[in-house]
Amino acid sequence: MRGSVSNGFRGSICVDFPVMLYAQISGYGWRAMILNDWLPELKHLKGFGVSLWVTYIVWIVIILLLFPLCKWFDNYKQSHKEKWWLSYL
Repeated sequence: MRGSVSNGFRGSICVDFPVMLYAQISGYGWRAMILNDWLPELKHLKGFGVSLWVTYIVWIVIILLLFPLCKWFDNYKQSHKEKWWLSYL
């Protein structure tokens, strides 16, 4: 499709941008997240990241923030069945 952005690219932006921002804030610099090698072989990123409980907290917050939006969209789709293209979303 011309002029469209693939879902993979959008998903990549949603994940990569916050990680690059976190790397910048934590002192590693955003360029450290442009990886050319396999992650465990990169010595300059040793110690980068957060603990597992922080990952769980972020995951729960994202789910809680997205749930109302998803519920609203579900209600919209159910009440607008005449819009056939909504079934593809």
